[in-house]
Amino acid sequence: MPTEPNDLITGDAEVRAILADPAYLVPPAPPVPVTEHGTMAWLRAHVARFCDGQVHDRRREVTEQELARLNPALLRSAAAELAGTELDRAELDRGELAAAGGEEPFDVMVVARRVPAAVLATALGVAAAARDGAVDAVLASASGYPNPDLAGPGADAGVQFLAAVLGPADAELLATRIGLLEQACDATAALIGNALIRAFTGEEYDQDGAEDAGEIIAGTLASDPPVRRTKRLAPDGGTVTLDLTTCTFGAGRRPCPGADQARALAAGVLDAVLARCELADQQLSYLPSPNLRMPARLLVEFTRRR
Repeated sequence: MPTEPNDLITGDAEVRAILADPAYLVPPAPPVPVTEHGTMAWLRAHVARFCDGQVHDRRREVTEQELARLNPALLRSAAAELAGTELDRAELDRGELAAAGGEEPFDVMVVARRVPAAVLATALGVAAAARDGAVDAVLASASGYPNPDLAGPGADAGVQFLAAVLGPADAELLATRIGLLEQACDATAALIGNALIRAFTGEEYDQDGAEDAGEIIAGTLASDPPVRRTKRLAPDGGTVTLDLTTCTFGAGRRPCPGADQARALAAGVLDAVLARCELADQQLSYLPSPNLRMPARLLVEFTRRR
């Protein structure tokens, strides 16, 4: 299990005060040569998340303009439709396995990871023929976006592919679009996984699916949020780690601008899964991470309650 950092600040009031204090800065991404393009280092050097001041404000405005094009209600319905299609395919596969005597539960975290990325990629302009490739590229590179030390071997290639299918555009706009996909990937999947566990195991869960997925999402954000930590540079130059469990979408000067879209994507997946699945017997486990609480896998059975 990850150990708690010695500099962890947990008090809600103190965390919110630091997030609102302009003297506390985000750890910046290193600059890259002007000739560099389509790498993870290039991406991090051109998004709003890893900078401060006027540059951050300009890039944040670009981010908000892109998000303004993404209607949460449409994202939710698209996520529900695509998740339903993925569940159709998985159920058919399980039926074929059952006929051969080898049916096993389905890991719904596959849907949690792929569907939001696919819906968001389409909404940002990725062509249908390139959508699956874009999802693969996001999954290959997302772990290196918040922390390049965790980047897998396919990170740069993933960013390069996304730059090709989301362009042409100027560097900051293109990086913004890629950054939206990267930032939404693991956090949204974790929110979906935690919300499904809450729905399947909580006393308030209605087996007829009467409880709205949006209410389950809200309860999950309050009791089992996906994003747990962030860092800031203190005025004395030291680094502090902030506990975000009471404000998983941030607060103060730099709250997450895509909170509504993330909740909508998660709710859409829940709409599809809760209508036809139930939790299979399993020992729940979570991926090792100090900043993210995400089920390693989440096995479900099909109930055919469609």
